[in-house]
Amino acid sequence: MTVSDDFIISSPYSDSNHLLNIKDLAEPFRIIALALQMFEPIDGQYASQRYDAAFDLERVRKWINEYVKVNGVKFPQTSAYIIAFRSILKDEIINDSQKRAFLSAMDKESHMLANLSGGLLKYWFGVPNPKTNQNLATCWWSSKAEAKRGGNNKPHQKAVMNARTWYKLWRVEEYEFTLSEDAISYSFVEMK
Repeated sequence: MTVSDDFIISSPYSDSNHLLNIKDLAEPFRIIALALQMFEPIDGQYASQRYDAAFDLERVRKWINEYVKVNGVKFPQTSAYIIAFRSILKDEIINDSQKRAFLSAMDKESHMLANLSGGLLKYWFGVPNPKTNQNLATCWWSSKAEAKRGGNNKPHQKAVMNARTWYKLWRVEEYEFTLSEDAISYSFVEMK
């Protein structure tokens, strides 16, 4: 895939209104979004691991570095804003198919609206651990401001309101992933 392609699947949802229109992104973020096509956890322990141990960020950097070399593109130092959501649903919610369906519908609608707001590069979520029910979802954004704007939609706010009562654990983590010029190196820091 090259940056000239207009739409990519950047989430678990592949309906047309969930596709990422990468031509609307600045070139460095188009390239990051393309690299995140291969974004996946290293193993099945992602929900309980540190973020940078759960996902191979070096693989993302290498893909971008190779892309800029092959395509003769200049890649400036660029930072992406990452949000991770760690959660454990309460047993009564896990066993209530209507409430789980509601959460799924809210998640899907929230993603569509966040995607349309601009700046969302990747949305990924896992499957709850069968023993602990712990799970992890993550969003990559072009900036924290874009993330705030993208999360300011009614389905997302409604889902967050339910999170307060439907989850045993609901924790948000924020990170900054900064690639050096031409993606020769990267830094990954948790934001406090």
